[in-house]
Amino acid sequence: LFALDCSIYKKDLQKLEEKSSCLDKSVHLTFDDGPDTKKTPKILESLKRQNVPATFFISTHQLEDRAGKKKRDVKKKGELLLEMLKNGFTIASHGHDHDCHDLRLADKKWQAGFNDEQRREQVKMSIDLLNKYTHNKFSKQNLNLIRFPYGRGISPSKIEIAEMEKRGRHFDGDSYAQKLKSYRETSPAMSVASEYNLSHIGWNMDSQDASSKYSSTNQETYVHDQLKNICGSSANKIMTLFHDTRSINSLPSVHKGKTVIEEIIEKSKCLGVKFLSMKQILDQKLQTGVYIKADPLKLKSFTSTIKKINEDSPKACIISPEEVSQPMGESCYSNDLQRDVPHCQGSSSFCIDGKWITNKNVYELICMKNMSVDNGKLLLAKYLWKSCSIKSKRVEIEKNKVACYCQYDDNSKLFWNCFDISNTKAEKITK
Repeated sequence: LFALDCSIYKKDLQKLEEKSSCLDKSVHLTFDDGPDTKKTPKILESLKRQNVPATFFISTHQLEDRAGKKKRDVKKKGELLLEMLKNGFTIASHGHDHDCHDLRLADKKWQAGFNDEQRREQVKMSIDLLNKYTHNKFSKQNLNLIRFPYGRGISPSKIEIAEMEKRGRHFDGDSYAQKLKSYRETSPAMSVASEYNLSHIGWNMDSQDASSKYSSTNQETYVHDQLKNICGSSANKIMTLFHDTRSINSLPSVHKGKTVIEEIIEKSKCLGVKFLSMKQILDQKLQTGVYIKADPLKLKSFTSTIKKINEDSPKACIISPEEVSQPMGESCYSNDLQRDVPHCQGSSSFCIDGKWITNKNVYELICMKNMSVDNGKLLLAKYLWKSCSIKSKRVEIEKNKVACYCQYDDNSKLFWNCFDISNTKAEKITK
């Protein structure tokens, strides 16, 4: 049995002015970017010795590239993933490529981030690979979690919010806090994650283990700083950010037989800090933005409007998004601006597949709520596109698919505008 011996840390702990505040702290450890075949095993052994739960956010480019080419040490990495699950640790997605899911300012340069199609590719690829290398045990976990690289997609900075507004995106409120709340409610990245039922986990304590200021020569300073971060935090429930790809955490501690991460854990325990599992800490009240639960299609606030549209619509079966015809264009010609314009500019309507959708309710849902184009298509596919059997004077359509836009006419009355989508060219059939 492992026994905690706090006496070996007595002098170190006396230096911490914040030690009286440690008793109120509960911590969950998370590690990003792995697995690493040399560093991750040492961290796992330390966690097992200390009986401390943790979550590993896996960057799946560590397993295979986008072309499906396996990495040289992929077998060992797959074994590490299985070992994590076997020992009760949580595995979560960190996407595939380690790139931002939305606009990011880095080194005074703007990174555009992924578009919806790329986000969907990144998320799906990461899920597929995590299932592949855990024999489908990844998706059988009680928690389905993701963390966007750099947190971009859920926590843009003040200057990033301002730049998004310059580029035409709208957020409710005047203050940064209000705009950040509005951003999170309409985040395109979070919408994509929600499609895959992935809740987002951020952090409220950054170890800065990736910083060049920490190395093997000043690991005692690193340990001391982590304890100050934990005990001096304004939050009592702390979601940490470490990396199992950074050497500082797996280096031997100055105390024999321990790693640096193990020394941090032991000293924290000696100060009264509690280490919780992911499930345990999510059951607590966390700081805003640390945990954002999956909300498929982000449409809860629109439910009443959608219900009204469906009630006023003719009876028809709803087809799935996968059955909807592929996009035929991303822009429409605006008579107002005398040019092609994308998305919600121009004619108080929504541009999709090269056509203006003038349904007032749909315009409000998609444009005024700053929904992404792809999610606008999903909304139309899920709630407004119908599969019909329509007889026209000239042609009888029994098996062909028909897409019907639910629209308003000039007298504000709803009508169906239907198109034959059984071929690549949409042909108008009837109103």
